[in-house]
Amino acid sequence: MAALKDRLFRPATRQKLLAFGSLLALMVFFSFASGSFLQADNLVSILQATAVNGVLAIACTFVIITSGIDLSVGTLMTFCAVMAGVFLTYLGLPLPVGIFAAIFFGALSGFTSGVLIAKLKIPPFIATLGMMMLLKGLSLVISGTKPIYFNDTPEFTSISQDSLIVVYSVSGGICGIAGLLIASRLNSAQPALGQGYELDAIAAVVIGGTSLSGGTGTILGTVIGAFIMSVLTNGLRIMSVAQEWQTVVTGVIIILAVYADILRRRTRA
Repeated sequence: MAALKDRLFRPATRQKLLAFGSLLALMVFFSFASGSFLQADNLVSILQATAVNGVLAIACTFVIITSGIDLSVGTLMTFCAVMAGVFLTYLGLPLPVGIFAAIFFGALSGFTSGVLIAKLKIPPFIATLGMMMLLKGLSLVISGTKPIYFNDTPEFTSISQDSLIVVYSVSGGICGIAGLLIASRLNSAQPALGQGYELDAIAAVVIGGTSLSGGTGTILGTVIGAFIMSVLTNGLRIMSVAQEWQTVVTGVIIILAVYADILRRRTRA
């Protein structure tokens, strides 16, 4: 009993319990605020959104635990979706090849960021900011600024329904999976999509208890954080809150999550 009590009062455990309690509170609030929130179609929509944001957040978790940051995960997701479109739609290759291409180019991009950071000693913020802009431009150039549709690959839509260098490669590969998920949901690779996803992903990571200073964090906490972001976004949309105010709320959540991380570190010090 004493051991169980000790585990429950650990900072990391308290953070996960607090995050889970916040998730339940949000669901209860939106359930009363809108009768359509608990409808099956809307719950499926939340799960699909969480699948994308959750995968990106898991990628960010690996990086943030190592005291790094990756601002490129959103545009990397888009780039991987575009590359899947090139292999499947433009080149007419089989589905497994397109899936492999998305994950490969994600891992390659992540590996490049890792080399810039670990070997060239470029700060992670700058390296991944540059990668974000590079990948955004490549996505637009390769696609000709037009969506790439997967109408000739009908089975594609079924997808959604040790060293620092290695860490960024794993993160990039996971972003490739996110790219497959978002492209599968939309049945197209949208070259302009992706910017802003990195903020939701980072917010989910911090809300889930991963410290921005590195060293602590769990995948379970990140998944809970991703659900919180998806439920919040979905609930505000159902309540017809204007898009600009949804962005404001997201910004406030990120600030509060970072401040909570600062307080946790002060408590441990």
